Amino acid sequence: MQPRVEPAARMHEVHPTSGPEAEKERARGLQVHMDRAQAGQMMGWSPRALGRPVVIGLAWVAMLAACSPAGAGPSTLAGASGAGGPAAAGQRIFEVGAGPDGAQIPRSGGIGMMGGSGCAACHGANGHGIASMMIQAPNITYANLTDPAGMLEIDGGRGPVYTDAEIERAVEDGIGADGDQLDKTMPRWQLTDAEWQDLLAYLKTLH
Repeated sequence: MQPRVEPAARMHEVHPTSGPEAEKERARGLQVHMDRAQAGQMMGWSPRALGRPVVIGLAWVAMLAACSPAGAGPSTLAGASGAGGPAAAGQRIFEVGAGPDGAQIPRSGGIGMMGGSGCAACHGANGHGIASMMIQAPNITYANLTDPAGMLEIDGGRGPVYTDAEIERAVEDGIGADGDQLDKTMPRWQLTDAEWQDLLAYLKTLH
């Protein structure tokens, strides 16, 4: 097999590292890799999250690492609750895992690929979850988590009903509404009170 040689123009292509174009490029990359994950036909894993275990394939890890480089922060989202409101600041946390100053929010657990990414990496840009043969993560929109009938799970079953305090506990401590520990692949986010309120405000905008 002959080694592949990249065209010179492609080899010397310069990609922006900051500014609106960089943010758009990162968003496009995230969506492309989510689409690939949803179309993937690999092994018959049955991963689950937020009250259910999650298992993620190595291919998914590699794709997320490629589209979400550590330290890459957003440049077009509002930076603080006062700039664009709490929901705008919460969007930053949801999409790229960054606080008001653009720095990555500390977290523990996860699977070693969460740097530079947020909730959207596993739960989708709209929070509706991802269901593929590589990863299954549930719908974490506020309406679903607090549905009186129980949150709708990936398998069509009903899970527990979450209160605001229980959503916060799941996000920060990895404990579900039923008191069970969430899978270790669910990161435990070290949010400030203000950051949590921002994230919650944004979850409530997702439908």
